[in-house]
Amino acid sequence: MKIHRRGSPNPAPFSFTPTGQWEGNDGNWSTFGIRVGTPAQSFRVQISTTSGETWVPSIDSPGACTPSDPANCTTLRGILSNQTAGFSTGNSSSWILGDIYGLQLEDNLNYTGNGNYGFDTVGIGFTDNTAAPSLIHQVVAGIVTKKFMFGVFGVRPRETAFVDATRPQPSFLSSLRNQTLIPSLSYGYSAGASYRNSALASLTLGGYDASLFTPNNINFTLNANATREMIVGVQTILGENTLAGTASLLPKGIKASLDSTIPELWLPSEACSIFERSFGLIFDNRTERYLVNDTAHAKLLQLNPSITFKIGVNSTGGNTINLNFPYTAFDLQASYPIYPNRTNYFPLRRAFNESQYTLGRTFFQEAYLIADYERNQFSISSRVFNNAAQPNLIAILPVEETKTLVPDSASPLSIGAIIGIAIGGFIFLLLAAFGMWKFYKYQQKKRPGFVKKTTDVPKEDEEVVAPRVRGDPNAVEMPSGEKYRGLPYENFKFIKPPEMDAGMVPEMGGKMLRAELPADSVYNSKR
Repeated sequence: MKIHRRGSPNPAPFSFTPTGQWEGNDGNWSTFGIRVGTPAQSFRVQISTTSGETWVPSIDSPGACTPSDPANCTTLRGILSNQTAGFSTGNSSSWILGDIYGLQLEDNLNYTGNGNYGFDTVGIGFTDNTAAPSLIHQVVAGIVTKKFMFGVFGVRPRETAFVDATRPQPSFLSSLRNQTLIPSLSYGYSAGASYRNSALASLTLGGYDASLFTPNNINFTLNANATREMIVGVQTILGENTLAGTASLLPKGIKASLDSTIPELWLPSEACSIFERSFGLIFDNRTERYLVNDTAHAKLLQLNPSITFKIGVNSTGGNTINLNFPYTAFDLQASYPIYPNRTNYFPLRRAFNESQYTLGRTFFQEAYLIADYERNQFSISSRVFNNAAQPNLIAILPVEETKTLVPDSASPLSIGAIIGIAIGGFIFLLLAAFGMWKFYKYQQKKRPGFVKKTTDVPKEDEEVVAPRVRGDPNAVEMPSGEKYRGLPYENFKFIKPPEMDAGMVPEMGGKMLRAELPADSVYNSKR
């Protein structure tokens, strides 16, 4: 996507530095550090391209880590060892209690659970510093479900609309943009690849890192109002040097959603059957995952197959790009609570219908995503792995600024072209003036007379409405630029529906918390 030279100062894009650790119960993933609450409680989390919320493992009943969990449960869940076994709302003076709601984000893929929702301060990184932003009153959910072992940091600028709230709540990315901490509503992201000399994940807010991908000329439409907002056409998937030789792994093209929240690829059952034969996969009915036994695993490492995805705007035809994956990108291990011990598995899941076709975090190992919500478009490019390359952060400017600018590559016109344009413009103005004069004369003939209208003066008992004053502290900036008055944060409250009366339990610091439901039960819709 073309970026224009800015004509006035703008904030720089922000590079969210990963922790440098590789971890996960469903693969080897590069994590990011955040802090939540006052004083700050720190967590290692995964990036979600489909959520605008922040989720962290919670200590609140029944707790993210219980006595029946392994001794290193806090490490397995990204909870820093120098704090309690999860986010403690009672230990945060800035916590504003909400209620218990269903997470909803991945219900369609059976990644379900509940969250103890509220508002709190969320900061990037483990410690306070002037460079890393920290924002108050962000949507936070404390989770105990083990469907999501790590917390989630959402980069989608979608509001969270609670059914009993006074108004929708902006996402972290939207808040950064509204406070002019980043130049635009945009980001660049790649999940990193441990098998590529431990190339870490990358997240740039308000722009992208041009050193990390090979550009192409394909832009996709971003449907910001849809549940599945980033849809690409997967036209073919080609396996080479597999156990079955060269194989077409996708019978026909499909439309799939991009979603870094979950690790797997969700493909049609017909495609999964071809993958089974080509990679010697064994389907586990209990976990609905594909396992790789030791014999097949050793052979695949020896063969080192490659898998190439042909991606386009549509499921067939048009411009396309090829993303090539080595087998090591799919050579993952699953552990507690999926399996008691680390087990080789292939990150492929059977999709039962088109709404489940998804390219998860595995796909983002070799792909670089740029999401531009200012222009409702995104791009997918092949990730470049060059440890010697220096970061090259490029700002994506807001739409209102680029409308008045010209592309950097604009070339000067020739003298003849300038003269031609000037003559043409002069003739156009003459014709326009003549047309306006004729219309004016025609109107005069139609009217019996003319009355000069004076400026309207309000009557004595008529109310004069003053224009709105800019800078109103209660005027809220919306992503579209529209402002409206909303209640101050301290006036926000949840109204508890009758069916949610599960009883109250006292918590730390004298706060009152809702009784937690079973972690994986779908409880209440927040939207």
